[in-house]
Amino acid sequence: SVKLDTQGSLWNDLCIVVLSEFGRASAENASLGTDHGRAGLVWVAGGSVAGGVYNCDSNTWPANETLFSDRKWVAHLTDYRSVLGELFRDHMGSSPAVLEATFPGWSTFSGPEFAPLQFIL
Repeated sequence: SVKLDTQGSLWNDLCIVVLSEFGRASAENASLGTDHGRAGLVWVAGGSVAGGVYNCDSNTWPANETLFSDRKWVAHLTDYRSVLGELFRDHMGSSPAVLEATFPGWSTFSGPEFAPLQFIL
C-alpha cells in the first residue's frame, strides 16, 4: 500500500483524475443493467482542485433532462479533453504547443463543451 503525505506539500502538487472511456445510460435496460451512453463523468481530486460539481447541477442540468424521448441518454455538456487540457495548462503549466501536441486540434476546439470550468485553484 502507498501512504500519501496529504498534510504536506505533496497534496497541493497531486492531482488524481478518474474517467471512463464511455458513458452510461441513465435508465435501466430490459435486463436491469445500463447500456453504453452518450455522457459520463470525470472525478478530479487534489490540493489545487476547487471542489464542487460542474455542469451537473440544477442550473446546468435540470432534473431528469435527457436528450431523447426515451429519457435514457444524459446530455453531454463537457468534453473530457477540456477537463484534461485545463488540468495540464493550469496545474502542470503546459504550454499551448504541448496542449496542441497532446490533443491535436486543441487550438481550434470551440463550443460550450470546451468552455473552461476553472476548477484549478
